[in-house]
Amino acid sequence: MTPPCVSGAQVVFILAKLAIVVLATYMVDVPVAACVLIAVIAFVSLVYYAAFRPFVDPKTNALAMATSFALAINACVVPAADNGSLNKDRVSVSQFAGLWIFITFFLPVLAYACTWWYANKELAKWRDYTDTVESGFSVDRIKELSLVHRSVDEKLGTITRSAVFVAVRAMCVCGFIVTALIFFAQFRQIELSSVVGPTPDTFGTSLLPSTPECEIEELVLKSELVGYSSWEQFTKSCCCADRENENSHGELFSKGETEMWTCINGYQKERDRVASQSGALARDFCSPIFNAGFSQPFFVTTDPDTGVDTFQLVVRTPDGSLL
Repeated sequence: MTPPCVSGAQVVFILAKLAIVVLATYMVDVPVAACVLIAVIAFVSLVYYAAFRPFVDPKTNALAMATSFALAINACVVPAADNGSLNKDRVSVSQFAGLWIFITFFLPVLAYACTWWYANKELAKWRDYTDTVESGFSVDRIKELSLVHRSVDEKLGTITRSAVFVAVRAMCVCGFIVTALIFFAQFRQIELSSVVGPTPDTFGTSLLPSTPECEIEELVLKSELVGYSSWEQFTKSCCCADRENENSHGELFSKGETEMWTCINGYQKERDRVASQSGALARDFCSPIFNAGFSQPFFVTTDPDTGVDTFQLVVRTPDGSLL
C-alpha cells in the first residue's frame, strides 16, 4: 500500500478524537453503548495506523497504534462490568485492582513495544525496496539521494511531531478547562438547586378538600421522590450526605438524623430518619437498600389498621405495621 500523506493521518487523528469527545459528551446516559462505539473507533484507528503507517518516524506510528489499542481495551472494561463479568462474586478487589493497573499501565507499555517493533519492521521493507530501486545508481547518486531522503524524513518527522504535540497540548488545556468548569459547576448547581424539606405525615391529608383525591398520590410522590417515579429511580439519580449544618432559617440539624439527597434533576431532598415502634430503622443511614423484613415504599390512601385516610408513602415493617 502507498502511505497517504501526513495531512490525511492528521485528519483521521482529529476526527477520531472528535468522535470520542462527542460520544462522551452526549451519550452519558448510555455508557455501555458509548464505550462500545469508542472501542470500535479505536479499533478502526488501530487498523488504519497498522495498515498505512502514515508517519515517517516509526516511534510516531508505534505511539499511534499503541494508543488506539489501549483505548479499545479500556473501553471494553465498562461493558464487561455491566454484564457482571467483573462483579465481586467473580473478581476480588485485589484481582480487579491488578487488572486495572495492567490495563492502564503495563498494557500500553507492552503495546508500544510491540507496535514499535512492527513499525520498524515495516519501515525496513520500504528501505529494502528503495535499496533495490537504487541498486543501479552510481555511488555519488546514491549518496545524493540518501541525503535528500534523510532531509525529507527529518522534516516530515518534525512536522508530524509538532502537529501531534500541538494537538495533545490543546487537548490537555481543553481537558483542564473542562475539569475546572465541571468542578465549579457542581457547587453552582447545588447553590441553585431547590431544597425540598422532609415530607410531613399529614401532607397528603392537608391537600384535602381543595385537591381531588385522584391527584394527591402524584403530589405526594413529587414531594417524597422529587419528580422520580419510584424509590429505585430516585436512589439511582441522587446521592446522599448527612444534613449536619445550619440552614438559612437557623434550624440546626444533628448528625445522623437528617439525610440530604442531591439529585441530577436539580432538586435536593431532606429525609428525616424515623424508627418503627420496635426502634428498628427501615434502612441504614443514607443507604438506598431497605433492611430485611421492610418493604419498598408504597402509597396508601387509607391506613388498614385504623381505617383513617392518610394519603402517604409508607413502608411495611417486619411486624406488619406501616411506617
